[in-house]
Amino acid sequence: MATYSTFDELYAGLLANLPAAIATAVWAGASRTLTQSAASIAAAVTGSTITVVRGDTVSISLTGLGSLANVSKLYFTVKQRAEDLDTASLIQIEAAAGLKYINGAAGTAGNGTLTVTNSGTGAITITLTAAEAAKLPTHLTYAIYDVQIVRSAGTPVSTLTTGLFVISDDATRAVS
Repeated sequence: MATYSTFDELYAGLLANLPAAIATAVWAGASRTLTQSAASIAAAVTGSTITVVRGDTVSISLTGLGSLANVSKLYFTVKQRAEDLDTASLIQIEAAAGLKYINGAAGTAGNGTLTVTNSGTGAITITLTAAEAAKLPTHLTYAIYDVQIVRSAGTPVSTLTTGLFVISDDATRAVS
């Protein structure tokens, strides 16, 4: 059994072995049946895991984040490693500024949005155009995401939620 000296090493080790472990478990079964319709695969949110298909229009709804009162800035960020700079983000969208970064490059503001749908309960919708989602990695990718708020009063910065962000590959590369 491997030993790890830091949480980051443990996390990297788990992520490195996860695809093989899942594949082994799936293919070891006597029968494999698709139990989810193809239409429901894109941008599925299960617990704290978000799954998107590279190259598809992305729409993610998150609820129950808590009050968004006194919001100065609100960010949705996806990174392969927490220590990566924001400029290296796979996706970073700021509510007022739109898409800031996509796969480590400057994004086109209007091609990604973060919209507050209920500030009292903390409901948001994140969207990303298919053209921008096509810039995401072209192999199965496991990353982390968070939603972070910067407030004009009270607790200045807090992370509202975090989780696993999975980008699965698409077969068709056409986006128009």
